[in-house]
Amino acid sequence: MPYGRPTYEELQQRLRSAEDIIEALQGQQVDAIIGKSAVALLQLQEVKEELRRSEEWRSLAMEAGGVGLWEYNMDADEVCGSKRTHQLFAIDPDPDAAKSIRQVWKRIHPEDRHMIESYAAQALEPSENPVFRIDFRVQIPDGREVWLATRGKTTFEETDQGRRPVRVRGAIIDVTEQKRSEKELMELNKTLERRVKERTAEAEQRTAQLQNLARELSRTEEQEHQRFADILHDDLQQLLTALRFRFEMLASSAPHKKKESDQLKAIKELIDESIGKARGLSHELSPPALRKNGLISALDWLSRDVKEKYDQEVTLDAAEGIDPLSPTLPFVLYRSVRELLFNSHKHSGAGAALILVRREGDDIVIRVSDQGEGIGISGLEGRREKSAGLGLFAIEERIRFLGGEIEIDSAPGKGFSVTMRIPDEVPVYD
Repeated sequence: MPYGRPTYEELQQRLRSAEDIIEALQGQQVDAIIGKSAVALLQLQEVKEELRRSEEWRSLAMEAGGVGLWEYNMDADEVCGSKRTHQLFAIDPDPDAAKSIRQVWKRIHPEDRHMIESYAAQALEPSENPVFRIDFRVQIPDGREVWLATRGKTTFEETDQGRRPVRVRGAIIDVTEQKRSEKELMELNKTLERRVKERTAEAEQRTAQLQNLARELSRTEEQEHQRFADILHDDLQQLLTALRFRFEMLASSAPHKKKESDQLKAIKELIDESIGKARGLSHELSPPALRKNGLISALDWLSRDVKEKYDQEVTLDAAEGIDPLSPTLPFVLYRSVRELLFNSHKHSGAGAALILVRREGDDIVIRVSDQGEGIGISGLEGRREKSAGLGLFAIEERIRFLGGEIEIDSAPGKGFSVTMRIPDEVPVYD
C-alpha cells in the first residue's frame, strides 16, 4: 500500500462524518447565518475599498499641495508625522517619537523657539477657539533657512477637574516663497514710500520756493508802484501845479476877450483835471493810507473811494488788530480787494458790497461779497477763457502762490462771494 493513501473504509468514514456535520448545521439554520455573513463581508469589503480610495485621494491632495500632517499625543507624550512633515524638517522618520521631536526642535530657528513655546502654552489652555497658526523658521543642514506655517487644533476632554488637553493635530506647509514675496513687497513699499517722501519734500520745497518767488515779485511790484507813485506825486504833479500857477499869472496879467477867456478857462480845467488824474493814479498805485496806517485803514479809504467813483455802497467789517504782520500781504490783499470791488461794480449790478476781514489762527481771511446777479460755473470758466488769466483768476493764482487758498461762491441771481485765506507769514526757503 502506498504511503499516505487512505483506504476505502477510511474514506467512507470521513464522508459519514461530513454528512453528520451538514445535517447538524442544517438543523441549526446555519445556511441563513452564512448568507447574511457573506453579505456583511461583501459590504465590509466595499467600505474598506472606499476607505482605501479616499485615503489615496487625500494622500494625492496632500502631496500636490505640499502639506504635511502631524499629531502630538499628550497622554503618551508622542509625536508622529507624515512623510511630507519629515521632508519639511529634513529629518528621517524614527520609531522613537521622543528622538524625532528632539530632531524637530533642533531644526527650529533659535530666535523663534520662545515664540513657539508661548503659542504652545496658549494652545493647551482651554478656550472656545482651540485653533492656532504659527509661522516660524527652520534651519536645514545644507544651510538653507526655510519658513514653515502650521495650523493646528487642540482636542480636550471633560474630566472632574475640568477640561484637559489630550491631543493636538495639525497641518504644516512650506511658505518660504510667500515670505520672500512679502519681504520683497515690503522692501518695495519702503522704497516707494521713501521716493514718495523725497518727491513730496521736493514738491514742498519747490512750492515754498514759488511762494517765496511770488512774495518777492509782489514786493518788487509794490516797489515799482511806489516808485511810479512818487514820480507822479513828486515830479508830474509838481510840474502840473507849477504849470497851473504860471498859467494863472499869465492869464491875469492882461485883459482878454470873452472867447480867449473861455479858452483859457478850458486850458485851466484841463490842467486841473490832469493834476487830479495824476493824484488819483498815485493813490491807486500806492495808497498813502496803506503805507502809513496799514491794510484796514487802506480798505476803509477804498470803500469811500468806490462810493465816490462808482456810487456803490461798500461796508467794511473788520475786527480790531487784524492788520497782517507780513510786510508783503497788505499790498497783495488790498489790490485783490480793489479788483474784486471793481468786478462787482462792473458785472454784478449790485448797489452794495461787503468786505469782511477776520483772523483765524495764523491765517488772514477776507471775504468780498455782493447780492448782485451772480454767475454760474460755466460763466466763470468762460470768463477765464476770455480774461486769459487776468482779473479774478490772477488773484486766485497769486493767493495760491503765496500758500493761501481762494473759494468762489456764486450762482445766477444769488450774488457773488470770494473768500481769500492766506497765512500771515510765508516761509522763506533758499
